Amino acid sequence: MMNIKLKAGDIVKIENAYFKNDNGLFFVTHCPEDAGWLGKDYSLTKICKNGRISKRKYNLSSWPLCSFVNNKEKAAEAKVWNEEHATIEKVEGINTEFIIEYFENKVAELTEQYKNYSTRWGEENKISVSYKETLEHYKSVVKRMSCNDVSETEITVELEETEEIKTSVTLKKERIYYPINEDTARVAKEINSFSEYQQGSATTEYQNYCDKAYDILDKIRFQKPEKIECVEKKVNYYCKKLSQYYNDYYRNEASCPSIMICGAGNFPVKKKNRQNSRRQTLHNTWEYLQNYLRKIENILIEEQPIKSGDSDVIEKLTKKIEQLETEHKLHMNCNRYYKKNGTLKGFEGLTEKEATEIEDLVKRNPIFPPFITYNETANIRRYKKRLKKLIKEKENKPIEQAETDEESIKLFTVIENKEIMRLQILFDGIPPEHARDILKSNGFKWSPKNKAWQRQLTDNARYVYKNMKDDLKKAMSA
Repeated sequence: MMNIKLKAGDIVKIENAYFKNDNGLFFVTHCPEDAGWLGKDYSLTKICKNGRISKRKYNLSSWPLCSFVNNKEKAAEAKVWNEEHATIEKVEGINTEFIIEYFENKVAELTEQYKNYSTRWGEENKISVSYKETLEHYKSVVKRMSCNDVSETEITVELEETEEIKTSVTLKKERIYYPINEDTARVAKEINSFSEYQQGSATTEYQNYCDKAYDILDKIRFQKPEKIECVEKKVNYYCKKLSQYYNDYYRNEASCPSIMICGAGNFPVKKKNRQNSRRQTLHNTWEYLQNYLRKIENILIEEQPIKSGDSDVIEKLTKKIEQLETEHKLHMNCNRYYKKNGTLKGFEGLTEKEATEIEDLVKRNPIFPPFITYNETANIRRYKKRLKKLIKEKENKPIEQAETDEESIKLFTVIENKEIMRLQILFDGIPPEHARDILKSNGFKWSPKNKAWQRQLTDNARYVYKNMKDDLKKAMSA
C-alpha cells in the first residue's frame, strides 16, 4: 500500500479512501521509528491547503487507515476497499509554518513534564528517560523542518571584460520541481502499451515543461525586473499544478488496463467508462495549464497595461505619453515626406527595408496613407487626462471614516487608499452573509493581501458606496 519512507513532519495526501473524511492532506505526527512511539502505524493530523491545522472534529487519522464504526459489515467493507484503492503520497510545497509551531508546542509541553518527572523520581528513572528521548526527538524534528525552510542563496557571477573585471549579481534562485510518482507512471505504461517504461521519463517530461516557464522567468528577470515577483509566483503555481496533473493522469491511466493488453474476457467495461470520463476532465486541466503558460509568456512579449494601483504609475504614464508623442510626430513627418516625394526612401528615421515594406503596403491599399494617425492624438489626450486625474487624486489627503450605528457602535471603516487607488471597507471580523452579498453585488471583492473588501477608487466607486451604505449598515446591525 505504500512504498515511500516517511518521517515526522512530512506532509502526505490520501486519496480514494472509503470514508470522505479520510481523504485530504495530513502531516505525520508519529511514525514507527520515532522515540516514544509504540505503535506500528503512522499517526496523522489533518491540515488545510495553506498548512494550517484543521479544526474539524475528526482531524486525526492513521496509515494504514482504520475504520472505527459501529456497523461491523461497513467496517469490514471499508477495510477491504482501503487496502485495494486508498493511496498515499508525499506532498511538497505546502506551508510548514503551522506544523513547525505544532512540534514547538510539543517541545515546550514535554520540557515541563520532563522537569517534573526528573525532579520527582530522578533522571535515570525509566519514565524520565522515555520523556527525554521523546523530547530530543521532537527537537530534532523542529530543527530538520526549520532547516528545510531556508531559502536559496543568491548566486554571484563574475564576468570578465577586456579592460576591467566587473562583478554582477544575478538574483537567480534554484529551479523548484515537484515530485512525480514514477511507480504509478510505470504501471500506467505497462498496462496500456507493449513497450517498456523508461525509468525517470515521466519526471523528465514534467521538468521539461517547467523549464519552459523558468526560461521565460529568466528573461523577464533582466528585461522586466519590475514584474519578477509576480511572475515567480505564477511560475511556481504552474509547476505545482502541473505536477498534480501528471500524478492524476498517471493514476487514472493505471486504474484500468487497455483491452489490447489484458484481453476481452471479463473486461471491466464500467470501470473503463469512468476512466474515459476522467480523461476528458484531465484534458481540460491540461488545456488550462497550457493557456496559463501562454499568459506567463505574454508578460514577456506583450506590453502590459498601466494599472492605477502601481507605485510608479505617474512615471509610467508620463513615459507612455512621451513615447506616443514622439511616434505621432515621426508618423506625421513621414506622411509629409511621402506626399512631397512619392516615396519613403531617404526619410530619416526609417531604414530602407522598412521604407520598402511600408510602400508595398500603400500600393496594395492606395486609400491608406503610409501611417494612419487618426486615433493617435485621441490616445494622447486620453492618457494626459488620466494622468491629470491621478495626480489630483494622489495629491488629496487620504480619507478614513468609521461608520457607526444609532448607538455609536462601530460597524466598519471606509478608506480611500490613494497609494494603491482602492476604495476599501474594513471589518473587525467576518461580516454576515447578507453583508457580503451586498458587497459582491456592488463590485467589491475580498483582498487577502490587504485584508479588506475593495474596488478601484473612482468616482463611480464613490457613487456606488454612497448608494449601498445604508443597506450595508442595516445588514451589519441585524
